[in-house]
Amino acid sequence: MRKAYTVQEKLDVVKKVRDCASQASVSCQSGVPAGTIRGWIKNEEKLQSAAAECHDSKGPQTKRIRGADDTTLDKALFEWFTQSRHDGIPLSGEILKVQAQKMSRQINGDDHTFKASDGWLWRFQRRHRIKSITVSGESKSADVESAAAYPSILRDIIDAEGLQDEQIYNADETGLYYRMLPDKTLAEKNDPRRKTGFKKAKQRVTVLLACNKTGHHKLKPLVIGTAKNPRALHHVNRSTLPVVYQSSKNAWMTAYIFKDWFHPRRTTLPETTKTQRKSNPAFG
Repeated sequence: MRKAYTVQEKLDVVKKVRDCASQASVSCQSGVPAGTIRGWIKNEEKLQSAAAECHDSKGPQTKRIRGADDTTLDKALFEWFTQSRHDGIPLSGEILKVQAQKMSRQINGDDHTFKASDGWLWRFQRRHRIKSITVSGESKSADVESAAAYPSILRDIIDAEGLQDEQIYNADETGLYYRMLPDKTLAEKNDPRRKTGFKKAKQRVTVLLACNKTGHHKLKPLVIGTAKNPRALHHVNRSTLPVVYQSSKNAWMTAYIFKDWFHPRRTTLPETTKTQRKSNPAFG
């Protein structure tokens, strides 16, 4: 049965031959055919390069060596990747593929047929020991006990009010940090700076989604920002948007915003809004 040897095992055999041992004796001691040893000696430079490119202790244990088809592109892309990660820039597989296509055209011309496929990306990451990691993050512990007790409380409310499934709604509010960089990136396995990044941008909007229990009534999503008239909505008919836009000082939910969103025709306007309407001829 044919045995697969690791890079380190091949180099150890070659070293024995280089230390003035005969190929025949090394073959007898190691059980490796003499013809195979001659092939390893011939490819010693490639074996040394493969061992040098390994980024952790498991690298020399690799049994199969497959280099890049375009070594110039591979080296240039890895240098760009290393510099980008040194600058703390989060990188994804898609970004790597786009950059590889761009560099390929710069190096080989626009007529080059290189394609950065998923298979190419997998081999590039494996060759350079690149893993997907979380740069940083915060976690909050949930109130598990209250969450476990609430279903029975909700059931009592539903029974007491005699509510039907169509009258029961579930709403979920979340913050959308639209300027925040991803917290996932590709990084070398032994890079000491792999989990460092930039300060997170905190600009956010609040989004509220709701639907009734049967799924027949889905309310238009509510988006709450800090600007009453954001530039992106200038000269835009907001009634045609797929969301309802409202604003508050901190982009937080308020009782008035919620009521105006859920019952837009039955909500009593605040005094300031009433005054504005009376003083504005456009409202009659």
